[in-house]
Amino acid sequence: MHQLKPDTSTQAQRIFQVSLSEWVQSFLTDCKVKGLTSGTISFYRRKLTTFCDFSTAQMVTRLDEVDPDHLRRFFLWLEENHHNPGGRHTFFRTLRAFFYWVEAEEEGYRSPLRKLKAPKVSIEPIEGATLDDLTKLLATCDNKTFVGKRDYALLLILYDTAIRIRECLSLTWNDIHIDDGAIQIKKGKNNKPRIVFFSTETRRALRSYAKSRHDDVPYVWVTAEGQPLTYWGVISLLKRRAKEAGLSQTPSPHDFRRGSALTMLRNGADVVSVSRLLGHSGLQVTLRYLAQTETDLKNAHDTYSPINFLKNKSGQSK
Repeated sequence: MHQLKPDTSTQAQRIFQVSLSEWVQSFLTDCKVKGLTSGTISFYRRKLTTFCDFSTAQMVTRLDEVDPDHLRRFFLWLEENHHNPGGRHTFFRTLRAFFYWVEAEEEGYRSPLRKLKAPKVSIEPIEGATLDDLTKLLATCDNKTFVGKRDYALLLILYDTAIRIRECLSLTWNDIHIDDGAIQIKKGKNNKPRIVFFSTETRRALRSYAKSRHDDVPYVWVTAEGQPLTYWGVISLLKRRAKEAGLSQTPSPHDFRRGSALTMLRNGADVVSVSRLLGHSGLQVTLRYLAQTETDLKNAHDTYSPINFLKNKSGQSK
């Protein structure tokens, strides 16, 4: 088992004496101090708790006892317990963030994860919610009722802006500029602000929903009882609407985001603009996110084939 070289210094003693779970708690505390979103911190906590539980079962309770072999056994355990490559990759990213943080905190410590390669993740096209799905869901909303108006506007906002569901649920009326068709996301992922936009149809739906409100709650999305709408409340309404619409599967909030991005791309939007609207940290994230289907590639070739341009040019010269 990999061990740190014996050292009588205070730093070395700290690494040996502080338990792995205490290191994890210190990391999460630092994440909070740095202003990471509650969603990110919760994500890290879940992944690291699973790792700590596995380590405890293996009688690995100190940071210096975590070596590359232990990490390999952990990833093998994840695979044996039906975690797909994408799921295993999320654990890898979390552990990498944790161990790199320890490296920055403790001079001389080197992450054992550096000797491992990230799990390979196949990039397969995922359609997300289609415009046909959206049309069927919207048709179930009775625009004469409060809930119907709310759901109609919410579905349009999710698909029109491609915002994350937690960004959507945190919106207040001060964040929405209905006349300009714009929404200010004050705290996106990693607290990055950005502006997204919505169309005329969505603007009309928002106005209709706003007129049906008779409460003083600042949040845009509320229940019929006037309480802020929660993530699980959205999941519940999507299940209900999907059943009424006769959909074979219930789209998740993220499916609307993915479907919106793919639709914009297929309609001719450039990938840089789509990336900025999504609030991605870089183009690589967007390119993984927007894996195109064979049909997309065929359509692109049919439109931009160099031989077609040659044929057109030859025809014009005659």
